[in-house]
Amino acid sequence: MRSDLSNESATLAARERICQDLAQSEANQAAAAQALVDNHNATKSANQRLNEAERAARQAEADQARATQELRRREAEARATAAAAKAAADALDQAAAFHADATNHRDACVAKATQCMQDARTCEGNLTRAAAEEHTCAAIYSTVHAEAVTTPGGYAGIGASRNYSALTYPATPLAGGYQRNVAAVRIAL
Repeated sequence: MRSDLSNESATLAARERICQDLAQSEANQAAAAQALVDNHNATKSANQRLNEAERAARQAEADQARATQELRRREAEARATAAAAKAAADALDQAAAFHADATNHRDACVAKATQCMQDARTCEGNLTRAAAEEHTCAAIYSTVHAEAVTTPGGYAGIGASRNYSALTYPATPLAGGYQRNVAAVRIAL
């Protein structure tokens, strides 16, 4: 009778530990999945900003090229036409001011496109890391769940004696995933 009670207590303690491990794995997997979604959305937004900034930069470069062409034409007119020197000088001033504005705008758009590209790459890196972490957590959850439903001390009932051997945690998790302080967890039932 005392042996049966001792065996029953050990079985209940093992079942409680399995349930705790399962709950922790479920929480980790849910958090990793949410991080994956968040990083996916951030990457999508960053790529949209990058596309818009690149379009603006291309337009600014085309405007700057037209302004440069106009500047060169006005410079040639100013040198070639002595009679219209005053009018050409005014046009040259306007073209030079337009050129300076277009150049500044182009430089600002190119700088923004560069920053957006860096942001997009950062978000893509975060997305890759989040996907790896989610994969790791899902694998651990699958292992814990499989052990929980197949172990005689798990959901199914009371067994004689078994090591909780399928639940092993990697000493170094994949891409910073879930990690325990011990290399493996064994529960003697």
